[in-house]
Parts: sequence; C-alpha cells; structure tokens
Amino acid sequence: MATPYSQQVSAAAEYSLTRDLTLRADYLFVRGLKLARTRNINLLPPVVLTTANAAGLGVSGPARPHFSL
Repeated sequence: MATPYSQQVSAAAEYSLTRDLTLRADYLFVRGLKLARTRNINLLPPVVLTTANAAGLGVSGPARPHFSL
C-alpha cells in the first residue's frame, strides 16, 4: 500500500489603496493523494428521482428549481 500524503500551497498579497484602505487576496490549495478509503460493495446503485417513480420511493416528487430575479 502506498504512503498517503498531501500537498498544500498558500499565497497572499496585500496592497494599500489609500491610507485607511487595503486590498488583500488569499489563495489556498490542498490536495490529498493516495488516501485510504472504504467502499460499501453492498450499496445499491443511485436512483434518479422522477415523477413516475416518486410515489414508489415514498416522496411527493422531485423538487422544482426556484428562480427569482
């Protein structure tokens, strides 16, 4: 088994716009590699919820997206 490890990078910059105002930007990157994980092989495949199968799954139906301007 491979040894797990992570890569981390951070950077920041700050700039003084006026005497009382500064601008700051930060960046953070974190990546995990070769991490151990468990997998449930008995888990059923995912089911796509539709109006046709909603009652059989015990729900009223798929949610409709709400858009407002």
